[in-house]
Amino acid sequence: VVNLTVLLICAFSVTEAAATVDVQPLNVSLGSSSVTAGGSLAVNWQIRNNGTGTAGSSNSQVRITTSNAAGGAGSGPNNVGSAQATGTIGAGATISQSTTVTVPSTPGTYYVWVIADNNSALTQTNTSNEYAVSSALAVTQVAPVTLLVNGIASSYSSTTTPYTQVINL
Repeated sequence: VVNLTVLLICAFSVTEAAATVDVQPLNVSLGSSSVTAGGSLAVNWQIRNNGTGTAGSSNSQVRITTSNAAGGAGSGPNNVGSAQATGTIGAGATISQSTTVTVPSTPGTYYVWVIADNNSALTQTNTSNEYAVSSALAVTQVAPVTLLVNGIASSYSSTTTPYTQVINL
């Protein structure tokens, strides 16, 4: 009779999945749906981290363009206002941000975009969701003003800069 004892030794390691970061702008809202050309507009939005790890500090940026279509966010020349620092955002957390921007001086229909991680400071698992767009913004022409000076009517349009008033007697 032979007794055999077999000893099997296995080595293995367990690794934790790497934490992910995925910031996304949400809920872009405007202080008004209509603003006079060259006027000020309040913009509010949220940035959510859809990842499993904390997102480091980054910037979000507001842009104004004439398109709300996918890819219509424009580029750097469409930036308005200063980039907004996010600070760190925990996994699954959402922060609120806001700023006031100057709208274009040309009347028309525009859209306000918010770009998350505008400075590409983060290594993200998904960058296709870095854009969010508002509802339409009507930028209207400044209404002409009529002045009455000692019984003499005169009018001017604020489309000229600087605003000059000439009265011929």
